[in-house]
Amino acid sequence: MFNSITAAAYLVKDPEIRQTSTGKKVANLRAGISTANAKTKCFIDIEYWDKTAEIAEKYLSKGREFIVQGELCM
Repeated sequence: MFNSITAAAYLVKDPEIRQTSTGKKVANLRAGISTANAKTKCFIDIEYWDKTAEIAEKYLSKGREFIVQGELCM
């Protein structure tokens, strides 16, 4: 898979949780990633579905550090 990403990130704000019309849970997150020298940062939007969204809702909050792994979509 060429568009995969693994990064150490931190949450910029609490996850936004919603349900689709079919009842699936979705968590939208905004995360920051710092470079090794901490001079630059980038921000990414993350979308978790179903069970992963439930885990994000339960354990992730603003400022929490975590590892994100998934597919990069631009």
